[in-house]
Amino acid sequence: MIVDRNFIIRSLKTALVVTIIFAPFIQLYFGTYFTLGFIAGSVWNIVNVYLLFKVSNVLVPSYESKKTRGLALDMLKFPVLFGAGYLVIKYTRVSLYGIMIGFSLLLIVFILRAVGGYLTGGVSLERSKGYGRGA
Repeated sequence: MIVDRNFIIRSLKTALVVTIIFAPFIQLYFGTYFTLGFIAGSVWNIVNVYLLFKVSNVLVPSYESKKTRGLALDMLKFPVLFGAGYLVIKYTRVSLYGIMIGFSLLLIVFILRAVGGYLTGGVSLERSKGYGRGA
C-alpha cells in the first residue's frame, strides 16, 4: 500500500487541531501538568513525524545534492528533537502519562483516518500492480 503525501500532511493538521480542541477539557478534568504533558507529547510527535516525512521526501529521489541535504536534516533532527524531549522530561514537572497520551494521539488520528477512508471507499487495501513482490 502506498501512502499518499496528502494523507500524512492532513493527518498532522488534524492531530494539531484535535490537540488544540482537547487541551482545555484535559486542563479542566486532569490539571495543568497533565495538560502540559499532553500538549508536549502531541506537538513533539507531530514535529517528529513532519521532519521524518520531510527527510524521507528528500532522501527518496536519487539526486545526490538532495541526499546530502537530507542527511544534514537527519543529523540536525535527531539530536535537537530528542534532546528537547529529554530536557522536557528531565527538568519540568509535566505528567509522563500526559506525554504518553499526547504522543499516541497522532497514531490514533492515522488509524481513524485510514479506517474512515477505507469504509467510505477512498482507500484501497489491495496491492497495486508494479509494487512489491510479484510485480
